[in-house]
Amino acid sequence: MKTETNQSKAVAQGDGRMICMKLRFFTNRIAETDGHILPKHMWDAGVVALQRNDAHGLAWSRHKHFHSLAEIPKVIEDIILEERITVHHGKRTRPYSA
Repeated sequence: MKTETNQSKAVAQGDGRMICMKLRFFTNRIAETDGHILPKHMWDAGVVALQRNDAHGLAWSRHKHFHSLAEIPKVIEDIILEERITVHHGKRTRPYSA
């Protein structure tokens, strides 16, 4: 359910006003005992997914894997580009855009 439009629309306060991504880190196979975890321990790998948002016309994206913390920004950027989301620059990043 994707819509391509430049027209604004009213939404109620809440989730409709944000585009959210879910970032998850793997925690399996760290503890020595199968089926156990070590609390507050994680791998530097996991998945990112764009969450469904009907107000923005977005469905859950397929999960994209990252294999180091340094890859997270690239994975987020890839999802933004694939979903054709327009990014507006804030005061801090505006000087970097043409």
